[in-house]
Amino acid sequence: MKVKPPSHQFRVSTDQVRQEYRRGRTAALAGQIERRQQLAAALAPSAAVSITRDMGHVLAGPGSFEEVAEIVDAARTVVDQVDLEAKKADANKPFMVKLVEKEVFTLESPLLRFALRRDIVASAAAYLGMVPILQFANVMFSSHAAAEPAKSQLYHCDSDEAEQVKVFILCEEVTADNGPLTFLPAWQSQIVRDKVQYKYKTRLTDHEVREAAQGPLQETVLTGGPGTLAFLDTSRCLHYGSRFRDTSARRLVVMLQYITPMAFILPDHFLDGATFRRLAPAADEMTSMVLGGV
Repeated sequence: MKVKPPSHQFRVSTDQVRQEYRRGRTAALAGQIERRQQLAAALAPSAAVSITRDMGHVLAGPGSFEEVAEIVDAARTVVDQVDLEAKKADANKPFMVKLVEKEVFTLESPLLRFALRRDIVASAAAYLGMVPILQFANVMFSSHAAAEPAKSQLYHCDSDEAEQVKVFILCEEVTADNGPLTFLPAWQSQIVRDKVQYKYKTRLTDHEVREAAQGPLQETVLTGGPGTLAFLDTSRCLHYGSRFRDTSARRLVVMLQYITPMAFILPDHFLDGATFRRLAPAADEMTSMVLGGV
């Protein structure tokens, strides 16, 4: 049986307990994150988008970034070549599976080139208050798997960080029929969490969320053509996805994840847990930070 790290008890607790852990980690890592904070401030003017604390998300339409067309093409190539049934059989969530092994990625991969763009890193850094670590990058395939919503098909907030930025890039047309990502703004999500005394890893039904929201749900539904993007704090914004009205449909999305050194999923020596550390070059300080080299 896999042994959970000491941080797990904080990770799955309440907002108050999680923030106490984060403050402790921030103090313990002060010397290591100071330069990340300084560089984030220097990068701020070059940010491509502005994610406000109140909303916790921002959208960008197709054509906003030149490289996105190449990412869309790469994702379509992957889905045409991969054994989808084998991927589903090995997945924790058969309705949503990642298609690329992390060892395949290089600095020339379209996903990483976009994730390491100065203006994209600056956008995440401005929101998080420091240059983040790129912890995840992959092509995600979603399809119908069960009649009743389960796991991430129900409203939830991600537990792996107290705050983070995920970037979602639609690689095929997404409509209400093929399970779009749906989320609430950070401010309304906080109301709901406070009302239900939310503990992370908990899943909430639509009814429970509506009852706790104290007003109409301010849902954003991520639909649109290929190249549509969302920058979203999935730790602070309640969300769900992969609920298919059309059971024969599919959804193809690229997902990037930026976290801070204080994340619950990272070890005490946080650089040891950085997914892409092996790619970190020494010459470029920002890139090395994002990949976990320094």
